[in-house]
Amino acid sequence: MEKNKINMCDENFTEKICTFESDGIKLEGTLTLPKNVKLPPVVLLLQGSGPVDRDENVKGSFRKFISNNLKTIAHNLACHGFASFRYDKRGVGNTKELAKHVGFNDIVQDAKAAIEFLTSIESIDSENPFVLGHSEGGVVGTILSAENKNIKGFIGIASPITPFDKTVVEQIHHIFKVQGKSKEKVEKLTQALTGVFNLMREHRNWEQIDPNEVKNIFSKVSIAFKILPAKTVKKAIAKQFRPEWFIESFDYDFHTIASKITCPVLLIFGEKDYQVPFGEGEKFERLLRESGNKDVQLTILLNLNHMLRYNPGTMDPKTSIQSVKDEFDKRVLETITAWLDGYECTVEKVIEIRREF
Repeated sequence: MEKNKINMCDENFTEKICTFESDGIKLEGTLTLPKNVKLPPVVLLLQGSGPVDRDENVKGSFRKFISNNLKTIAHNLACHGFASFRYDKRGVGNTKELAKHVGFNDIVQDAKAAIEFLTSIESIDSENPFVLGHSEGGVVGTILSAENKNIKGFIGIASPITPFDKTVVEQIHHIFKVQGKSKEKVEKLTQALTGVFNLMREHRNWEQIDPNEVKNIFSKVSIAFKILPAKTVKKAIAKQFRPEWFIESFDYDFHTIASKITCPVLLIFGEKDYQVPFGEGEKFERLLRESGNKDVQLTILLNLNHMLRYNPGTMDPKTSIQSVKDEFDKRVLETITAWLDGYECTVEKVIEIRREF
């Protein structure tokens, strides 16, 4: 396969820095506008999990991750006559110093505030916006699309409907297996993760969980956990897994929420995505159709990984992360713009895509 070169139009768009408020917190974003298009339709872009900025990048001094995923999508949309808005998450950019950890409810609230903000912009057709979300952003987009009947269409890229804790356990199970860990060790690790998530579900408040309960769970994994003080083990797990974010996500039944989406839906999944496997897309599509939404397109792209890069090798986590240095896969852009331009994928076409595996 030839390298997926993206041929952007000759800067046929303008960008404007905008701010909006959510729960009294000022968030900053970028409004991208195509030139010479009067009242263009607008797409709200929602990024994946973690402390990522409006472009889906992490620019910290200790951790750096530059994908420019949402920036690439925004510019491509502008080349096809669509405006878009993307913004930094809480705790990123101008909101870096926050008094508390960012929870899942905060992320959902900010997306709702962003949709409301778009209605105040006179230069776009904001009455019926589209929503596009990648990974966690896809889940947030699912919630918005189910609740807000003014949303014209939803694009979910690697958008899970399985609860986050179960998704993470499956991800880590895959990583340990690829790393060559023994079957016994993989089972111990995944059982420990399941155990600590069950504690979160039971108590619904991380601070109230007895540190000794956490230590007892992980002591079965490694002797190191037996030696460390219980409070140290609990603190380490909290730092790694952001309990507040998970606990708040438990209030959402993604299956029930997704079943309420009535607007047109485009689902894009990668065959080489170990983080959100394409089977999630098949479940998502089936759920929507069984709920009465027939305007659904599922596209599974061969050799596409979670980073939205072409990945012809194995589904190796290290390779997947390193691939952000490669060109963004233009097939994702082509699928999005074709759908937005009114393309409808026939049942035969979907079957043909699946048979390529």
